[in-house]
Amino acid sequence: MPLDCRKDWPPPEVKDGDSLTLAGYLDMRRNKIRRGHYEHEAWGAHGIADAVSPREIVTVYDPEIAFAADDSVSKPPLGFNMSGCSGGPVIVHKLVNGLIRWFPAGFIYKGPGEAEVGREAKGEFATFDRIHIRQLHFIQPDGTVADPESGWLPA
Repeated sequence: MPLDCRKDWPPPEVKDGDSLTLAGYLDMRRNKIRRGHYEHEAWGAHGIADAVSPREIVTVYDPEIAFAADDSVSKPPLGFNMSGCSGGPVIVHKLVNGLIRWFPAGFIYKGPGEAEVGREAKGEFATFDRIHIRQLHFIQPDGTVADPESGWLPA
């Protein structure tokens, strides 16, 4: 379902505590059907903007409290490999004139992966995963990046 937000650009500011929906395709749930053809199971979750900076949004994934975007897709465990989800859309939910509206907020650029080993050494951080989202406000209405040297694009 496309989101046409050209008349409402830029999207509203994301604030700590805002409700988010994230989506992507996990490589770990990719099945090769035949040469050049794959079946992908989409992953999605509803979360909260736990930390917001001018450049990124961080949300915490805890399978005990996260809501799956679709009950037919099983929730992955902690430390799951999010490879394949980079570039996945993130939507923020805002109450506007008594209606809940969805606005694009950013793109997933970093999440837990195979490098997440030795979770027991992380203390309290072992109970959740952080997902990093690049904010969209650097993108202009014509699709170009407002300041290419801003560090908006991940290194």
